[in-house]
Amino acid sequence: MKLSITRKIYLGFGLALALLLGVVVMAIRSQREFMVDNALIGHTHEVLAELESIPALTAAAESSRRGFILTRDERLLASYEAAAAQLPRKLQTVRRLTADDPAQQPRLDRLEPIVGQKLAQLRESIALRRQGGDDAARQIAITLEGASLVESIRELSAALVQEERALLNERSARSESRARLTESFLVLTGVLGILAVWFAGTRVRRDIAERDQAKTALLKSEEQFRCLFEAAPDGVIMVNERGLITRTNAQAEKMFGYRREELSGQHIGVLMPEHLREAYEKHRQTFQAAPRLRAMGSDRDLAARRKDGSEFSADIMLNPVQTEEGQAVIAAVRDVTERKRAEERLRQSEEFNRRITGSSYDCIKVLDLDANLLSMSESGQRLLGITDITPYLNHCWVEFWQEADRARVREAVAAARAGNIGRFQAYFPVTTGESRWWDVVLTAIRGTAGQPRQLLSISRDITERKQAEERLRTSERLYSSLVENLPQSIFRKDREGRFTFVNEQFCRLLDRKPEDLLGRTDAELFPAALAAKYRADDLQVMASGKMFDQVEELESANGRMQVHVLKTALRGEGGEVVGIQGIFHDVTQEKRIEEELRQAQKLESIGLLAGGIAHDFNNLLGVIIMQAELTELAGAMAPEVRESVEEIKSAARRAAGLTQQLLLFSRKQIVQKRTLDLNEQVKNVAKLLQRLIREDVVLELNLGAGPLAVHADPAMLDQVLINFAVNARDAMPKGGKLLIETAEKWIDEDQARLKTEPSAGRYVGLSVSDTGGGIPPNILPRIFEPFFTTKEPGKGTGLGLATVFGIVKQHGGWVKVYSEPDRGSNFQIYLPAVAANVLDLTPVANPLPRGGNETVLLVEDDLNLRQSTCLTLRQHGYRVLEAANAPEALNIWREHRDAIEVVMTDLVMPGGVTGREFAAQLRAARPKLQVILTSGYSADIVEGTLAIEPGECFLPKPYSLRELLEALWACFDSKTDNRIQGYDQQSSSSRKQRADFTG
Repeated sequence: MKLSITRKIYLGFGLALALLLGVVVMAIRSQREFMVDNALIGHTHEVLAELESIPALTAAAESSRRGFILTRDERLLASYEAAAAQLPRKLQTVRRLTADDPAQQPRLDRLEPIVGQKLAQLRESIALRRQGGDDAARQIAITLEGASLVESIRELSAALVQEERALLNERSARSESRARLTESFLVLTGVLGILAVWFAGTRVRRDIAERDQAKTALLKSEEQFRCLFEAAPDGVIMVNERGLITRTNAQAEKMFGYRREELSGQHIGVLMPEHLREAYEKHRQTFQAAPRLRAMGSDRDLAARRKDGSEFSADIMLNPVQTEEGQAVIAAVRDVTERKRAEERLRQSEEFNRRITGSSYDCIKVLDLDANLLSMSESGQRLLGITDITPYLNHCWVEFWQEADRARVREAVAAARAGNIGRFQAYFPVTTGESRWWDVVLTAIRGTAGQPRQLLSISRDITERKQAEERLRTSERLYSSLVENLPQSIFRKDREGRFTFVNEQFCRLLDRKPEDLLGRTDAELFPAALAAKYRADDLQVMASGKMFDQVEELESANGRMQVHVLKTALRGEGGEVVGIQGIFHDVTQEKRIEEELRQAQKLESIGLLAGGIAHDFNNLLGVIIMQAELTELAGAMAPEVRESVEEIKSAARRAAGLTQQLLLFSRKQIVQKRTLDLNEQVKNVAKLLQRLIREDVVLELNLGAGPLAVHADPAMLDQVLINFAVNARDAMPKGGKLLIETAEKWIDEDQARLKTEPSAGRYVGLSVSDTGGGIPPNILPRIFEPFFTTKEPGKGTGLGLATVFGIVKQHGGWVKVYSEPDRGSNFQIYLPAVAANVLDLTPVANPLPRGGNETVLLVEDDLNLRQSTCLTLRQHGYRVLEAANAPEALNIWREHRDAIEVVMTDLVMPGGVTGREFAAQLRAARPKLQVILTSGYSADIVEGTLAIEPGECFLPKPYSLRELLEALWACFDSKTDNRIQGYDQQSSSSRKQRADFTG
C-alpha cells in the first residue's frame, strides 16, 4: 500500500517522533549519565585548581620570605602570611574532594607534613631575621635551606595533578563516548532525527566546551582575585547589600585586630566608632542607592575602630561589585594616622613659622637675583618704622645703604647669588632718622633644580649688642687691670692642661714672660712630680665639678714655697667643662706659724703635766739637797759617808736638772736673762763639754770676731750646748768631730719672707755640727717632739732637743736643722743680737752669809721641806716662825707682826689663798716688808715672767743652802733696789753684784 506523502510524512514524523522519542529517552538517560560525568569533570577541575595553586603559594611564600630577609621590610611578608593562611585550607579542600579516590590519599598523607615542615622553616627563618642583624640575613639568604622541601612539594603536587588529569581524561572520554552513542541513536531515527541529534550533539559539545572554558577562566580569575585580595596593602572588606561582612583580607585582620571568622557575618558598623555609626550607615545607604567608585566621606575626617576599642584615622575607598548573591561593596581601608599626624605637624609648623616671621625681632626680606626688594616681613616693617612698603618694592636694596657700606653689601649679594652665605654689619637709617647697627645674613632661595631663584635677607638690630660690646670691652679693661695688679697669682688652663691665661703676679713668681708660659703645660714648667700632681688635681676638678682648695708646694724662681690654691672648673657657654681656672697666694709664712703653733700646743700639753708634778717634786728635791748639805756642815765624817752624801747631792741635782728640762721645753721655767757675750759663754761651757764627750771625739771651736752680745739666760744656753754635745756624742760611737761656731748674721725682708724667719734684723748665730750617722729623713720632722727618741730604753728621755726648742723660742729665736744620712748633722740657732756696750759682770764665789737673829716667817705646805728650811735658817743665825698655809701664817702674823722682818712663802698653797695673795695682805699693812716668793712651778707664771714688786724677790725650787742664805741676806741689804725678777743660780753672796742681776 502506497502511503501518501502526508502519511509518509506523518509516518516518517511518527517514526521519527518515535525514534526521536526513543532517542530522547536514550538521550535523557545518556544526558543524565553525561551530566554525572560533567559534574565529575568539574569536580576534577576544582581539584586540579587547588593542587596547582599549592606550589604557586609555596613559591610566593618562599619569595616573600627571601625579600623580607634581605630588606627586613615587614610589608613584603604579605604573600607569606597569605600562603601560610591558605595552604592548610587548600590541603583540607583537596582531601575532601578526593575522599572517594583511594589512590590520591597516600600522596596527600605525604604532602601535608612536607607543607607543614616548609611553613615551619619559613617561620623560623623570619623569626631569626627579626632577631638577628645583617650578617644573619646574608647567611640565611645564601643558604638553600628548604629547597628540597619545595621540590618535594612540587613533585607530589605534580603526581596528584597527573593522577587527576588522567581521571579527567577518562571522564572526558566517557562523556564524549556517551555523546557519540546519543548521536548514533539519532542517525538511526532518520535524517531529521540525525539532524536533530547532530544538532543537539553539536550544541551539547559546544556547551560543554564553553562551560569548561568558562569554568577554567573562572577558576583562574578567582585565584588571581584571591592573590590580589590577600596581597593588598590596605585592609579590604567585602560587604553585602545588607551591610554584613562577607569577606576580609589579611591586612584587615591585622589592622582591626579581628580574625576573619569573627568578622564574617558581622555588620560593618562593628568597625566604626559608636558615635559615628549612624552617619556611616546613612553614607552606606546613599552609596547603595547610587553605587559608583568613590571615596567615602571625602569631605570629612573618617575614623575606624579596632577590636580593643581604640580608634584610628582612616581613608575608605568604596567599589561596587555584582555577585551571585546580588549587589556587594568592596571597601579598601587605609590607616592614615601617621599621615594625619604629619599633616598636623606640617600645619602647626607652617603656622608657627608664620607667627615667628610675623613676630620676629628680625627684618626678613626677599630679593630677586638683582637685589631688588620683593617683600618684607611685618616685623621688619615695624623695626624700620615703615607704614607702607609699596614705595620700596622693586627698588634696588643695595641703594638703601649708606655709600660707604654699599661695596660690602654688593659683596654679600654676590656671595649669596653664588650659593654661599653673605654677611656684613653696617649702619642703616630707620624712618625716624636714627641710624642703627644691623647684622645682615644673605642666602639663596633655590628652585626645584637647585639653582638660586631668589635671595633671602635676614637683618637683626644689634645696636644694643654693639653698645654692650663696648661696655664689655671697658669692663674687660677694668677687669684686666684688676687681675694684673692683684698680689695673688691667677691662671687658666684648657682641658689638655695648657695655660691660656696668666696674670702679672704669676709671671713674676716664675720669673718668666707671658709668652713663655701661654700654651705650655705644667710638665714643661715644673718638676715631674709636682707637674703630675697638678695635672691629677686638674682632672679631678674637671671630672667632679667641685672646688679644689688645698695648700701645696710650688717651684718658684726663689725656690720651693707653699701656696694656698683654689681651683674651679671653667665652663663654656653651654655649661660644658672647657678647662680649669685658679688663684693662689704664698702661705709659707702662715704654714710656718701653724707648725710652730702645733709644736707649741704639744709643748703646752707636756707643760701642763710638768707643772702638775714640778711643785711637789721640787719640794722633795729641796729637802734632799738641803739635808745633804746640812749633813756635810755637821762636821767630820767618814770618807765613805761623805762619798754617799755627794752621791745623794749629785742624784738630787740630776733630778733637779730633769725637772728643769721639763719646765724649759714647756716654757714654764723662769727665764733669768742678762746681757752676755755668746763667745765667752761657749768658751766657759766648752770645758764641761770636753768631759761629757769621749776622748775619741774632737771638740773644735770656731768663734766669730768680737763680742757677740745676746740677752739670754746663761744657764739655759749652757743647757742647749750640753744637750747638743750629748746627742752628737751618741751619734758618733766610733769617734768623730764636734764643731761649735758662732757668727753674726743679718736677715733682710726677702729672706725673712721666703725662708720663714720671724723678722728681719741682726742676729747672733750658734752652729753645732757633728760627723755622725745623720738623721734619717723620715725622723727629721719629729726630732723636737717631747719624749721622742731613737735611743735604746734607758739611754735617752727624749727631752734634749725638745728642751732646746723651748729655750730658743723663749729667747725669741729659731732653730734650723741640716742632716744627711752618713754625713752628720748641723744645728743652727739664731738669737736676736743686742748692743755689746754693757755686759754683765761674772759673779765670784764667797763664804756662806749668816744672819743676825732676824725673824723670818716661813710659809710652806710641804712638811719635810719646811722642817729642813727651818733647821737650815736656825743653824745660820735666824729666828724662824713656821706655818703650813695662809690662815696659820695670818694668826702668827697677828701675834708677831712687829718682830717679823722677812716673809718667805710658797706661791702655791692649799686653803684657797696663794702665797702672792697672802704677801699682798701683809704688805698692805707694812709696805716695806721684805718678801721672798718660792715655787717649783706656778700657774701665776705667764710666758716665763713673774711680775715682782719692789721689796720682793723670787727663789726657784729646788734651792740649795747657799741660794737660800744669799736670798735672805739680799733682803736685809739696805742697798738693794729689790727689783729682782729672777735669781741666778750661779750668783755669789756679793750683795753689790746681786743688785746688778735684774730682769
